[in-house]
Amino acid sequence: MKKSQSDLLQACRTYLQLHGLVQPGQSVLVAVSGGVDSMVLCALLRELADPMAFRLAVAHYNHHLRGIESNDDEQFVLRMAAEWDLTVHAGGADVAGWSAEQGQSVETGARILRYRFLLDLAEKMGYDRVATGHNADDQAETVLDHFLRGAGVTGLCGIPRRRDRIIRPLLFADRRWINTFAEERAVPFRRDSSNEDQSYRRNRLRHDLLPYLQQYNPRIHRTLVRLSGNMAEVDEYLTAMAEKAFGECCIQAEGDKIILDCQLFLAYFIILKKYLLRLCLSKLVAGEFFFDHTLYDRALSVLSGPGDHAYAVLDSRVFIEKAGKDLIIGRSPLPCAEVRIDRLQGSFPLWDGRRLQIMAANEPLSSIRRNQDLRRVWVDGDKLTLPLYLRPMRDADRFRPLHLAGSKSLSDFFIDEKIPRHLRRRIPILWSGDQVVWVCGRRLDDRFKVTAETTRIYELKLAEQCESEIGI
Repeated sequence: MKKSQSDLLQACRTYLQLHGLVQPGQSVLVAVSGGVDSMVLCALLRELADPMAFRLAVAHYNHHLRGIESNDDEQFVLRMAAEWDLTVHAGGADVAGWSAEQGQSVETGARILRYRFLLDLAEKMGYDRVATGHNADDQAETVLDHFLRGAGVTGLCGIPRRRDRIIRPLLFADRRWINTFAEERAVPFRRDSSNEDQSYRRNRLRHDLLPYLQQYNPRIHRTLVRLSGNMAEVDEYLTAMAEKAFGECCIQAEGDKIILDCQLFLAYFIILKKYLLRLCLSKLVAGEFFFDHTLYDRALSVLSGPGDHAYAVLDSRVFIEKAGKDLIIGRSPLPCAEVRIDRLQGSFPLWDGRRLQIMAANEPLSSIRRNQDLRRVWVDGDKLTLPLYLRPMRDADRFRPLHLAGSKSLSDFFIDEKIPRHLRRRIPILWSGDQVVWVCGRRLDDRFKVTAETTRIYELKLAEQCESEIGI
């Protein structure tokens, strides 16, 4: 039986209430392109605003992809918002140009810029929710697309009904039902000619592949939507289990790294390990962090391999390290910039909130030899050649550790000192010419030690930025 307009109105209200998408007293910004889906959504929310006690406003984003047609869409939305007595916000950009500069497809670029506009507007104007007109057919197309790309559980969930401020009040309704409402209620809308453009992947799925699959399953759309619902339930369960596992095996979670108990982590099922990794990454990296299965598999391969120590950079933002009983997941720090020192007096800022202090000193040799503070050393000033340089370790670097006759590679020294791998290239190394003076905070080079023949002594101190220029 043909579904009526009243059915859709009541179904939309029930859907909003059942899933808590809008609360009384909140404000909703509805994204309106001018097409039938967004215009019907706007009409529905307009009717529900008073009985459900929320406020409504309209936003339109002009992608400037169809010339005059795009501009006409914008004018249409502005005019309809005025007729419906709704506040309207308009924005836009050269999506094609931006996408080319960023190396993105036009579809991806349009989505990024549109959501950026909507969320920035909601943040600036104080809207609690941003409503979009995605429907059940969109859901089916998205799930099929993700399946073809090899997505896992999360990808097969498709479009979420809610993510942060964004809600999809029409995700339960198919296009036929929406079109029936528009016809019966005489809701005006614009037709987007780009919906027929076969150069877009989404249109090929909609017009070619799905009709073909209907030969094998006449209800393929419902099947795909049901699959998304099933996967959403699995995803919700695994997410909750990952939260529980995090509480069980987390040793430390602060700053730029998370430390887990490696043995406990390795005992979980593989799928739970992946969800736990995803949870950790989401805590470390702002916004959503989506790995593809290759990176997850690589991370698990590193952690499950033989030995107690392993390290891998997963991408430009994060690393993972197995260090004995600890599993360290951390955010990759900014590169360390080389620091040039042209004078043997002063305080010189370094990376990671530290600084090197250099001062002339007159410390007795006996006191220097008794020093146990690794952050402070005294050096023979006659052996220093300006300029000095501070930089992190490089692979071929070697030095002569204090009281050791021969030389040693910095890499081997850090291993012997049990310095975690992710910290080794954060340690400042002070150089005079081609010789290491001090592995800062770790060991002095034997060639620069103070002896009974030394005539000029300089004190070197590795300090935090907040410490006094002359020590604490």
